[in-house]
Amino acid sequence: MTKIVALLVSALPLAALGCSTSSFCEARPDLCDDQGSDEATEANTGDTDGQTSAETEGQDSVDSSTEGSESEAGPTADDDAESEDGSTTDGGSTTDDDSESEDSSTTSEPSPECGNGDAEDAEDGEACDGSDLNGLSCSTLGYGSGTLACNADCTLDTGSCYTCGNQQLEASEVCDGSNLDGETCQTQGYDGGTLACAANCLAFSTSSCTECGDGVAEGTEECDGLDFDGQTCLSLGYEGGGLSCTTSCTFTTSACYECGDGDKDPGEVCDGNDFDGLTCEDYGYLGGGSLSCNSSCSAISELNCECPCP
Repeated sequence: MTKIVALLVSALPLAALGCSTSSFCEARPDLCDDQGSDEATEANTGDTDGQTSAETEGQDSVDSSTEGSESEAGPTADDDAESEDGSTTDGGSTTDDDSESEDSSTTSEPSPECGNGDAEDAEDGEACDGSDLNGLSCSTLGYGSGTLACNADCTLDTGSCYTCGNQQLEASEVCDGSNLDGETCQTQGYDGGTLACAANCLAFSTSSCTECGDGVAEGTEECDGLDFDGQTCLSLGYEGGGLSCTTSCTFTTSACYECGDGDKDPGEVCDGNDFDGLTCEDYGYLGGGSLSCNSSCSAISELNCECPCP
């Protein structure tokens, strides 16, 4: 029985190669006789064990190679699915991690927000924000005066800034130096005179404009009604008399007089020998004689008249 088992086991390699038992015996007669049966059995058993070991090691090698291939190939489909859920595999970072990294890089410095009343740096695109002008003003921008403002898009509004004195009308200026924008005293409601520009360029100066008939001597008016602006006949170089004002607001000196010119002017009683036709006889002196005029032309003297006397 033992001999038969050994023979069958020893024949397995040849059977695998398509050989029969008779062929085996022809090839190995030493294993088919009775004397070598035990040795053949042991030899065949060893060959079978070696073949089984070799097949086992080969399978292990295939399994090992398969595992290595899977390891080198990276994460499996399951691993990829887990990566999409945000888990970390040996293959590297997940898509969510990359997204978070991108978000972090783009939002680390908040962009300016126009309209929040807080002006960011000009380099960030905001020159101002609401009432926050970043410390700027019309003067710091090179203008003389005015009010700096901020546009809705956080840019500076210099529309109300101006420089008075450059002869150019800017912003809220109504005039600038001799540039009166075509205005005159008449266009300002006065009768005449010379219009000027105020020192701040924001208004006209009408101090030299005139409005005759309002009873106030102003501008180039010599007088207005009874307002002679402090002037009299005496201040105008006459000896006396009374000033009057024309309807064009100028002086009339017809009632002023200048004593000593030999002409009896209105207001004078006499002037030199001009007694306005009067003689001593007119005063009752029938003997003749001559009248005389005092130095102020305000009285006639009868001292040189002769009697018979009245």
